[in-house]
Amino acid sequence: MKNGLGLLSLIAVIVIAGPTSAQAHSGAGIGAGFLHPIDGLDHLLMLIAIGVLAGRAAGKSVWGIPVLFLILMAIGTVIPLDGIAIPFTGIEILVSVAILVFLAAISLRLSWVTSILLTGALAVLHGVAHGATMAAFVPGSFLAGFLASTIIVMVVGITVGKGLEALRQRHQVSEIGEEP
Repeated sequence: MKNGLGLLSLIAVIVIAGPTSAQAHSGAGIGAGFLHPIDGLDHLLMLIAIGVLAGRAAGKSVWGIPVLFLILMAIGTVIPLDGIAIPFTGIEILVSVAILVFLAAISLRLSWVTSILLTGALAVLHGVAHGATMAAFVPGSFLAGFLASTIIVMVVGITVGKGLEALRQRHQVSEIGEEP
């Protein structure tokens, strides 16, 4: 298991960096919104991992997974704004990041249904955390910057995922075609 040490290191980074990066953010405006998804390791890793999983998927999953994530994250954001409290969202985000990074790191290709269920659940949790921490300062310009940056980071992840999938397929073809 040559990826084991790298995976363990990545999970350690998430655990170490998580308590500081899963905290509330401050600021308003398009610039603060644009920086929000990339200023914390938890946000960045989650969005890249969603993109990698989508990029490795075939067909409608490539764009369906990120779009679903954005929609359900927005729905999750409304939950605490409506006064519904969900405890431990910071811990839930760290666990969800670890799960997504693990799945992306081991190059697991999930079925469409599994991808949708996993992405949906994690997106809602992520949205709940955003709604709880950003309720006091989220103007429309912040959301516009946040959405733009989120899309850019996920597209980077999709590109990485597509590259990894192409490498995997190329490697399989060379193994099949090799003489014993």
